[in-house]
This record gives sequence, structure tokens and C-alpha cells, in this order.
Amino acid sequence: MKRNAKKLSSGRLGMPLRARIVRGVLTIEIGRRTLAWANDHGPDNWSGKADVPIYRVTDVEEFAVDVVREMNDEAEDGSTPLTRFIDEMCSKAIEEGSAAVERTDGEGDK
Repeated sequence: MKRNAKKLSSGRLGMPLRARIVRGVLTIEIGRRTLAWANDHGPDNWSGKADVPIYRVTDVEEFAVDVVREMNDEAEDGSTPLTRFIDEMCSKAIEEGSAAVERTDGEGDK
């Protein structure tokens, strides 16, 4: 069992959460072990009554698949939590003064 625990803590499984541009593609990456750790230590996972989380991840691979499914779950309007996150971050970049955009008259092609 120690061998498996060591394997989980090394390499890509323990990769920290990061967003970057790789060969022209925006990528958001997180190792499965890091994702499980984030759940186990997240502020919404503590009741305050004990020094243990309410939910603890027991299978990092299956949990990662479940999280990805939820990230891509479509609402009636076709949006997903992931597309809403991207929309929010685009707005935030503009609000923070991105020099890569210009304001238009807002009329589009009318």
C-alpha cells in the first residue's frame, strides 16, 4: 500500500492547479490527487464540529471523472459551470483593464 501512496504523491497526480497558455491553447490543469486534496480541505467540507472533513475522497481517479462530468453538465441554455467560469474570467479581465480589448458602440453588425 505504501507504494501506491508514494505513486499518488508524485508526478502529474500531484500537479498544482494552474492555468496557462500552451502552444496557443488555454489549459487549466490540476492533478487528481490535488483535486482530491482540495475537496478534503475545502471550506465547504467542514462542519466545524470535528477535525475531519464531512466527505473524504477515497478514489482519486473516479472522483476526478465525476468532477469533470459536473464541470461539463449543461443547463437548459447550453451553458456549463465551465463556460460560466470562462465568461466570468473574461469579464474580470476586462474590468481589470485588459489592454487586449476595445470598447465598441455595443450595436454589433446592425
